[in-house]
Amino acid sequence: MDLSQLKIISLKSLIPHELADFKQIEILAKRIAKDGQLRNPIVVGKLEEGNRYLILDGTTRASALKILNYPDALVQVVDFQSPEVRLETWRHLILGTDREEITEEAKRLNLNVTLMNREKAISILNSKNVISCFLFDEENNLVVSDGGWDLERQIRELKKLLSVCFKKSRVYCVDETECLILSKQVRDGEATTHLLPAFNKEEIKSMALRGILLPIGVTRFVIPQRILRVDISDEVLASNVSLEEKNLFLAELIRYRLEHKKIRFYQEPVFFLNE
Repeated sequence: MDLSQLKIISLKSLIPHELADFKQIEILAKRIAKDGQLRNPIVVGKLEEGNRYLILDGTTRASALKILNYPDALVQVVDFQSPEVRLETWRHLILGTDREEITEEAKRLNLNVTLMNREKAISILNSKNVISCFLFDEENNLVVSDGGWDLERQIRELKKLLSVCFKKSRVYCVDETECLILSKQVRDGEATTHLLPAFNKEEIKSMALRGILLPIGVTRFVIPQRILRVDISDEVLASNVSLEEKNLFLAELIRYRLEHKKIRFYQEPVFFLNE
């Protein structure tokens, strides 16, 4: 467990790679203001390009601090390029979507829509030009592809497509295991599984540096030894003292909690049933 990864840095040095839900930002900002603390650090990777950090997890937290006018943020800095930091893609479980509506919107955006059986649709997901796949049943599934566009345009059109598809639906971000657990709902026609091609770290970094943000709920960075429940006072983050002074306070806070055995490290996977 490397507690030196915890730092307080300027909020302006953080670069997001995905959009955030404004409603969730408002809810979190109100909670931080009410509780008087930020519970969990934003997870970032240090970039070689200047004194900047790529947000891997915590875009909503960063946005909430921004609308609260805090100058600085608590972060956990990890080695972005380490193979231990894995980049995965969320699957979406969608309740209340419509095959015809998706087809119509995709065609309006000049996207190609092909009807395929489930096995073939999944097998070509990471093929060139495929940007999205909607699984409805065993035979009638939608594979959405473009006309050979560059990645920037693919992302732009994907955001437009998903904004329409998700507007009237309830959407849950799930991993592969959760998706299998909930697969009965899909088979019974109660839900649709939405799959996206995999991105790589260099693509994420390159797009973020150019200000091209992915849709909400696409990327999932799996971070070993996540540090949670720091519960740092918002007065520390909001104050106008130097970053050096703030980090001295943080170091003292960590030292105190270590001495009083308030820090626990779980080597084995842990499940919270009422988080």
